[in-house]
Amino acid sequence: MGTHRVLVFPLQGPNLQRCFSSMSLASRMSIAEQVLKALESLHDGNIVHRGLSSFPLPFCISSQISIDLSDKNIICGMQPMSHINTATKYQSLGRPRKTLVQPHTNWTGEIVLPMQVPANLLTGSVYLGDFGISIRAGTQVECKQQTPSCWCAPERFHNVNPTAASDMWSFMCIFAKLYLGALPLSPYGEPLAEMVKIFGSLPQRWKGYFCYPQRANSSWYDPRTTPETSLDALIARVRPDVDSTERSYVAHVLRKGFAYEPDERITARQLLQDAYFQNILRRYIN
Repeated sequence: MGTHRVLVFPLQGPNLQRCFSSMSLASRMSIAEQVLKALESLHDGNIVHRGLSSFPLPFCISSQISIDLSDKNIICGMQPMSHINTATKYQSLGRPRKTLVQPHTNWTGEIVLPMQVPANLLTGSVYLGDFGISIRAGTQVECKQQTPSCWCAPERFHNVNPTAASDMWSFMCIFAKLYLGALPLSPYGEPLAEMVKIFGSLPQRWKGYFCYPQRANSSWYDPRTTPETSLDALIARVRPDVDSTERSYVAHVLRKGFAYEPDERITARQLLQDAYFQNILRRYIN
């Protein structure tokens, strides 16, 4: 019953997660700049991206999935294929492949697997997608915290609504992965414990508001708690190939984006104009 709007866009390639490992640093830094410009446009329009669309999936245990702004909803551009006949498309992309629906569900049947896009068909452009749960800035939402938790801004674990600042925390995770080759926070540990290991203790005013009270640790909010490793040491360990000047630029950018307090976190527009960020881009992008 009722009506809904369906938006159909030109075919694009895989998400960033699937083709990230084969990309050069120049391509990765170009993507970081493109995504940041997309966020600037969104935030200028008073829109918070917030995460991946929530939609029913018969082959998942849960019927609702919400994923923060991440490499899964950044779509790589590909050469247009509307002018090519079906046989030629199959030669480039292969025929559609199917797999059985996961056996632990109550559903039977098959699903079509994602297509494999050859690198020569990718254009170097990227697009920000999955606006199914995007909101107007200032909107109250029932689910504050989203998953995967390693992309989620810390305030959202403490009953704070998504904002442009929380989008920027997620973007900083994207930038860190593009530059460092991996997320700075482990996807397998307790997210707040992982943050404290690198960035130090959380704001004391958040104590008592953690969305999973049974897992809360008072040491996270204790100003005497010190990081187990410094951000500078982390960058030096994973990027020993770059000089100390470049590492200092990256540390500056990450500190601005990983500020705990949303009001102190750098905005998309500010980061695009930031001299340190621009210096990083110039080292890789002509």
